[in-house]
Amino acid sequence: MIAPEILPLNEDVRFRKLIESGKEGLSLLNKFFEFVFSASSCERIVGWSSEDLLGLPITDLIHYEDLEFVTNSLQDTLTSPGSTITCVFRFKQKDNSFIWIECLMTDMLDDTDVQAIVCRYSDVTEKKKSAKMLLEANTELHAFRFALDESAIVAVTDRKGIIKHVNDNFCRISKYERSELIGKDHRIINSSFHEKNFIQTLWRTISNGQIWKGELKNKAKDGSFYWVDTTIVPFLDDFGHPYKYVAIRSDISQRKLMEEKSRIEEIRLRLLESVITHTKDAILITEAESLIEPGPRILYVNEAFTKMTGYSSSEVIGKSPRLLQGPKTGRTELKRLSEALRNWHSCEITIANYKKSGEEFWVNLTVTPVANESGWYTHWISVERDVTESRKLEQEYNQIFDLAPDIICTVGLDGYFKKINPAMSELLEYSRDELLSRPIVKFIHPQDQVRIMAELEIKNKGTKTFYFENRCITKSGQVKWLAWTSTPATPEGLIFTVAKNITDKKELEGLLNKVTRMAGIGGWVIDLIKSTIYWSEVTKEIYEVKSDYEPNMQRGLDFLKEESDKILITRRIELASEKGISFDMELQIVTANQNIKWVRVIGEPEFENNRCVRIRGSFQDIDIRKRSELLATEALFEKKLILESIGDAFFAVDKHWIINYWNNKAEKVLQKTKLQTKGFNLWDVFAGSIGSESYIKYHQAIKTNKALHFEDYYPPLKKWYEISAYPSANGLSVYFKDITERKKRITALAESEKNYSSLFHLSPLPMWVFDIKSLAFLDVNEAAVKKYGYQREEFLAMTIMDIREQEDIGKVKDILSMKNTSQQSLSHQGIFRHKKKNGELIHVDIQSNLIRYKGVLGKIIIANDMTENFNYTRKIEQQNIKFQEIAWIQSHVVRAPLARIMSIVPMLKNSEDFGQERETLLEYLLIASNELDEVIKTISKKTRLAQNDQI
Repeated sequence: MIAPEILPLNEDVRFRKLIESGKEGLSLLNKFFEFVFSASSCERIVGWSSEDLLGLPITDLIHYEDLEFVTNSLQDTLTSPGSTITCVFRFKQKDNSFIWIECLMTDMLDDTDVQAIVCRYSDVTEKKKSAKMLLEANTELHAFRFALDESAIVAVTDRKGIIKHVNDNFCRISKYERSELIGKDHRIINSSFHEKNFIQTLWRTISNGQIWKGELKNKAKDGSFYWVDTTIVPFLDDFGHPYKYVAIRSDISQRKLMEEKSRIEEIRLRLLESVITHTKDAILITEAESLIEPGPRILYVNEAFTKMTGYSSSEVIGKSPRLLQGPKTGRTELKRLSEALRNWHSCEITIANYKKSGEEFWVNLTVTPVANESGWYTHWISVERDVTESRKLEQEYNQIFDLAPDIICTVGLDGYFKKINPAMSELLEYSRDELLSRPIVKFIHPQDQVRIMAELEIKNKGTKTFYFENRCITKSGQVKWLAWTSTPATPEGLIFTVAKNITDKKELEGLLNKVTRMAGIGGWVIDLIKSTIYWSEVTKEIYEVKSDYEPNMQRGLDFLKEESDKILITRRIELASEKGISFDMELQIVTANQNIKWVRVIGEPEFENNRCVRIRGSFQDIDIRKRSELLATEALFEKKLILESIGDAFFAVDKHWIINYWNNKAEKVLQKTKLQTKGFNLWDVFAGSIGSESYIKYHQAIKTNKALHFEDYYPPLKKWYEISAYPSANGLSVYFKDITERKKRITALAESEKNYSSLFHLSPLPMWVFDIKSLAFLDVNEAAVKKYGYQREEFLAMTIMDIREQEDIGKVKDILSMKNTSQQSLSHQGIFRHKKKNGELIHVDIQSNLIRYKGVLGKIIIANDMTENFNYTRKIEQQNIKFQEIAWIQSHVVRAPLARIMSIVPMLKNSEDFGQERETLLEYLLIASNELDEVIKTISKKTRLAQNDQI
């Protein structure tokens, strides 16, 4: 091995060069702490040359706040020769600025080769700045975290979704204890409302390291539900993989409830609008005033009105309904209508009007006043129906009534004819006056009287036209069969009926019925005399029983599927046998083979000598027809639900861009009424939108015949809309909704990611930030503005002393003047009095934290109004004072008379020793008893006063 070559270099020179080329500075101090040597590297670090420092005490260059600390360290160095002491302090440079240096001091005064205190030091200014910034950042982060916990619902989970942390707000809204949540996943609050793919999308988003935002419906511990607006932020490791998730939520349950109420109200209004739009009756709405010439102006007409009159809506809007009147318009009816309008009463009239073409038509109209929330009448609504044909029919009816060969009559509920035609008099051989003056029952065959009158009583309660047959006796005693077709009774108590003479037909039908009954095809017979029941072969096939099956009443009822049907058919059979009322029903049966079928059951009673002897009837298998009817009804119901569930704003245009539909939601969203839009060209109404994204997309949808979905901004209203355009053969249907708030929330959320301090303004508790030096407000949130009554601009021109009472200012100054570290902590809390703008004093619980706000050292304050709690506590303390006074009386005042009584009683017992003084002792006993009675009264009075004060 070759030995290293020894360089011929002076060791002092080598040492000096090594020292000067290093990053550290080297200085030597004598025992008076004066510089006796400094390496040239010192000038690079502290700015002083060796010559500048020579003989200068180091204490002259140390910051006054660090001087005591450094001096003590130097003294400690002298007491420990050979040991090294490290200290960090501020050192003044030549330009009078200060830098932070880390100095290692070693006492080598006793070393004969050195004879100095050796100081090795380096510039640590940047390190100190970084440490200070880190401390400030941590302090600000803690302050924001506190504000976040106070105003939001926060949960932290690991990468698998296991809950590791929840704040108090999370526990409060979920109603779980923190211990019940930690270690569980969020399925503990799953409401099962959201579909599986919705949750999968959420997890896929955050697992990919992306932020997820949305609304979630959760279930609390007590089973109640709540909605939260949620933002889930993944925290990523060095490889970009999430290792935990932070979910920030806000309670939006009340908003969702209001949205649901609004949705239901919109459906109701849309349904009402649909009724008005699609009803066959003409609807006309006018203003409520201007009853004098030319009359109230028309504000709205529906499509049925334009079809009925020939006028378009644009031709009548703004004009008076009197434009429809003409020469034959009944003045008497108009006068009656005018009188009703002046008294704000509804009115129904029938008058002649005239179409645009001049054609006369008859209209029945009902006019009703409409009032606003204040009860003030604002509009008239007229529902009109073209009754021209009915008027013609009335005239024709009068001709038919007089000339018809069949009986036409009107019957009252009192059992008398009210109007008859000549054919009735001719057939029954009675005069008009004879028929009108006698009860109807007098003309009915005796065997049919009970049945017919009972049947009329039942059928008149229905809503359908009914048919029945009966025998009548003519004046000469002949029997005539009449087939009656009648309407149910009108509100006026009238029955309109037509009767045909079917005597010849009935004789032939009687023969045919006997043949049919004897055959018994598909029929059944209940023999009330023999108490037997007969089923035909076809009937047995329907019930899927054997040919030898013998039915009875109970077995027949057992085939019925529903218990209610068993009760119903039993009652109908009773009515048939007792009052001769036939029946016709549709029921479900369960056959012998357990097949469910729909059947039609018809029953007809037969009477002999005013006694029902049998009931004949038939069964018909109507299962296929009935099931088809039910399916059709169900499909119609589903279609109606779908049409009524649309919740967006909607309008439709034809191929020429003429608006033909504009719903209520569209009026609200685009702030254009139907009067301003319907019948007008879309691009005339929204001329400012020509060339816009909507204009381009609508034309594209028409051209390509494909539906388009997009978002567009409408500058006149400063609104964003989500739009869906669907082309059709008739034009274009457009659904849209206002998403401005959603856009704003997205923007706000994006901004909040850049600066957590935006959460400050969302807190429900008053919060502000003030400058520690000037005490001026730097920022306030909306809750503080509402609580204290000052506008934000007013707050920012004030100091925190402006919301204090004069007598409290000294206390506040004492708290703020605390300088040393032991007194001034990062946070402070307590209850203080504050003064609102209106002069009202409130007691608030204050919590504060130091924060650096836009480079200024300040404090963030959270104020909780405790005024009610404070007043209640003070009232309790006042009551306690009164109760203490009562307690004192009980323990002191009562004792004196009671002690006297207790001393006198033994004397009275020893009557032999105190016989002569007995009367005196009794007198003392009476005096002591009276004193005790007065004390008790005083206690009772004070107790009542205390109780009254408590009440």
